[in-house]
Amino acid sequence: MRKLVIDVSQFQGTIDWAKVAPQVSAAIIRLGYRGYGAAGTLCTDPMYQRNMDGAIAAGLPVGVYWCSQALNDAEALEEARYCVDKLRGYQLTYPVLLDSEHMGPNASGRADKIGKARRTQYGLTWARAMRDAGYTVGLYCSESWYTAEIDGDAFVKNGFDIWLAKYSSTPPKHPCDAWQFTSSARMDGIDSRVDQNHVYKDYGAGSGGIAETIAHGVEDIGLDAAYWTRVLGGQAVASGQNIKALMDKHHIAMLEPEDTVENAVNECGLDSPEYWLDVIEGRREASAANVKALMDKYHAALADVT
Repeated sequence: MRKLVIDVSQFQGTIDWAKVAPQVSAAIIRLGYRGYGAAGTLCTDPMYQRNMDGAIAAGLPVGVYWCSQALNDAEALEEARYCVDKLRGYQLTYPVLLDSEHMGPNASGRADKIGKARRTQYGLTWARAMRDAGYTVGLYCSESWYTAEIDGDAFVKNGFDIWLAKYSSTPPKHPCDAWQFTSSARMDGIDSRVDQNHVYKDYGAGSGGIAETIAHGVEDIGLDAAYWTRVLGGQAVASGQNIKALMDKHHIAMLEPEDTVENAVNECGLDSPEYWLDVIEGRREASAANVKALMDKYHAALADVT
């Protein structure tokens, strides 16, 4: 399985997404970057919202990428918080990618010379924070950068996806979830050249759209369709109490929070039980994507026993 996916930023100008959509399977949108000077100001790509809204309106699944210039763990966490804030209201099917490369001419970016060990450490700090916020996360870099400037294998060991750039007719030697094979493609609907990727991982596999998830919930447990449609669409945030009630409806019992999470692990193979306990007890908010994944897991588990 291989899908054609583009990644775009302000440098592609104004994109006609209605023309682009029939040509690709998805789009990765640049969310932003940390400024390259000493101040390191956090910046949103000027075309971020326009590209996100345009791609989604054209029916394309989306992901995003972030260009980091963190000089320490605190800055990496600051960048992650910034990304989470800018992603509110959007549902991602594809990952949030850390773009690791030289950010300034002649390696003049503020973090371009921090070295492999520090770059790996701060990159993993950012990636873990984004995963804790409920997103699928990956590392994007060139094939040579993967070993020379960052420890790519450390990201693999921590469960993160790998997107590698290699502008060649032969794929990267390292296993990867996507291969950016050109930076100079021409497409109808985009006036400038654009990056194209062969994506091997089937993001969203086994899960239909929001409407399908809601329909399953109504059939399985009498779900409140209007409320949960707003949650999955990013127009509302599900409270911890409502997440617990959702789990309890499947277990047919009102339980203590720890019991609810434990039963969910046993009944539907719930991922990250600590994350869901934090949600139930009000220490964090569940992303729309994670709530949808939870519903889909329960539906699949019910289907297996009926």
